[in-house]
Amino acid sequence: MTDAPTAMPHSDPTAPLATFVLFTYNQEKYVREAVEGAFAQTYSPLEIILSDDCSPDGTFAIMQEMAAAYRGPHQVRAVQTPRNLGLIQHVLLRGREAQGEVVVVAAGDDISLPERVAVMVQAFTPDVGAAYSRCDQINEQGELIHGGIERGNRPKSFDTKIARSMSLAGHPRDVRVTQGSAAAYRSRLFQVPVDDSRKPYSEEMLLCFFAYLLGQRVALVDSILVAYRERPGAMTNMPAAERKARAAMPEERLRFARRANMEMYLDFHKIACERDSEARIDRAAIVRNYREEEIKFFWIDMRLSQKLGSTVSSALSGNWRLAAWCLSRMLGIYELVRRKEMVHS
Repeated sequence: MTDAPTAMPHSDPTAPLATFVLFTYNQEKYVREAVEGAFAQTYSPLEIILSDDCSPDGTFAIMQEMAAAYRGPHQVRAVQTPRNLGLIQHVLLRGREAQGEVVVVAAGDDISLPERVAVMVQAFTPDVGAAYSRCDQINEQGELIHGGIERGNRPKSFDTKIARSMSLAGHPRDVRVTQGSAAAYRSRLFQVPVDDSRKPYSEEMLLCFFAYLLGQRVALVDSILVAYRERPGAMTNMPAAERKARAAMPEERLRFARRANMEMYLDFHKIACERDSEARIDRAAIVRNYREEEIKFFWIDMRLSQKLGSTVSSALSGNWRLAAWCLSRMLGIYELVRRKEMVHS
């Protein structure tokens, strides 16, 4: 089911300029197919930015070669960051440079279908700030694994977590977060006020949070527009064996996600305080969410009395989910639950 229209590719001379940004890092094995997908876009007028985050391999050289040889209708440039910025700062940098009204983003190991930009641009009705499509999941060799998946449709428990992380006043059940490799955003969202330090969390959460704060929604386009590659070493779309191995890692090495959440909530709170003039965001919820991640992050360093205190205070404040988490840790059954959830996520 879709909540945004789809459209056939068009060449309307009055169509707005759109921007397609291909973000790469150490993807020389796959980047040629990704660039070919960018060049094949049927939408016009289109600006294409091939951007590499200072890869140590041959990714950027391939993009430069292909950009120099391109003779099509689109505006094309290949650029590289002067140093490795990390994903979120890389995305914000190029998003802020984009000239198009809509910015379609892509990863260097995925393949965009030719009609992707044309269909995504049509999704941006006045109330839409961000949109994402369905995708086909392919393996390292490009063979189909699953067709037509909606990566933005997480399990219910994670949907709840997303809604809480957005800390929206109103109806959190309606909250969506884009799937990064299948996403597009209004260019204004890249002006989200965050500092220039390296951020450990995803750009999807930040840009969608800012869209909701500005009174816009996130739309699903019910078309398959991206081939999303599963491969070893990927940040998110990794093979089951690798996911299982990560689930078995000691907790100390998995604290990165909690630190990322803590920093994300701090940024969300700062942005809400500065920009939320219409009280769309539940700022108290952001503080509660930060406090929850803080307890989880420091749990292994707490004394027994502090653990007991956190468990009791969570229950007294009505945060039964956190109280149950603390209790599972106290009873020693947390690791079993965590590994099961990670393997099946």
